[in-house]
Amino acid sequence: MNTNGLLVTSGFLTSGLLAGHAARRLLARLRRGAVFRPPACELCAAMASAIVGWRLAVGALPAWWFAVPLLLGWLAVPLAAVDLSVLRLPNALTYAAYPILGIALTVAAACGPDHGIAVRALLGIAVLGGAHAVLRWFAPTALGAGDAKLAGSLGAVLGALGWQTLILATAVGATITLLLALTPLAHPRPTKHLRSTSTKPTSTPRISTRPTAVPPTPAPPMSGSSASSQPTHESPPLTQPPNAPLTQPTNHPPTETPTPAKEHPPPEPPTPTSAESLIPAPARIPLLRRAVPHGPGLLIATWLLATFPGQALIGGVTS
Repeated sequence: MNTNGLLVTSGFLTSGLLAGHAARRLLARLRRGAVFRPPACELCAAMASAIVGWRLAVGALPAWWFAVPLLLGWLAVPLAAVDLSVLRLPNALTYAAYPILGIALTVAAACGPDHGIAVRALLGIAVLGGAHAVLRWFAPTALGAGDAKLAGSLGAVLGALGWQTLILATAVGATITLLLALTPLAHPRPTKHLRSTSTKPTSTPRISTRPTAVPPTPAPPMSGSSASSQPTHESPPLTQPPNAPLTQPTNHPPTETPTPAKEHPPPEPPTPTSAESLIPAPARIPLLRRAVPHGPGLLIATWLLATFPGQALIGGVTS
């Protein structure tokens, strides 16, 4: 690769970093998005952009076609990331993929030698999008609504490449999905912002050990003149030494027998809300029976076929 090729690849790499950063910020602001730490999205988008730039620099991609895999890679990174983490595809990205990829395909059809790209793209939307819509209608548990919305835009790219790519992309996407099912990457973990709400143990009240003053015992009343002639002496208050045991006054009213309280059934133990209970149900079932997202496999397969087109598959795109 010459100096111009290195400059082109470096420019695409920088644009991928900016696109990945913007996509990560957008996902954090969406109502049904997700929050990711840098630099995962930035690095993935930069790698995809650098590969497209390298293919363009060496002449493997024509200038009128490189925008399709470039924009597709920028869309695939946030879509695959949010689908792998929270098992959903935000409508803001799946709906935006139609005009973004539609403009790129329109430019390719107008500037390229094969003007049938636009017609094949429309037919690809009908074929792949219609097949996913029918599968979603009859088996809603086997395919998510976001996957059905995304399939139409990917079908446009695959239809523009050629009819063989529709079958090949379906097979490659299924293989990638199966490989993801065998790895923990496709199974979401409990997020850090979920905290346990278990009841904290109450502290035991402290018992005061200070000495208490004993009230003075009143002298018995005296009758007659002896009561008036005998002087009265007030007894000083008696206090207990610090280390003496607590004593009770001798004269105290009789204590009443407490009424036994009614018996109540023992309280039920609180429901545990530990980290294990926060793991979604698909992550606790056997490995091969877990719910694996279908979108990332189809996204990767479509981007690979758009970035590495073959002469036997797409005809006029590499001519």
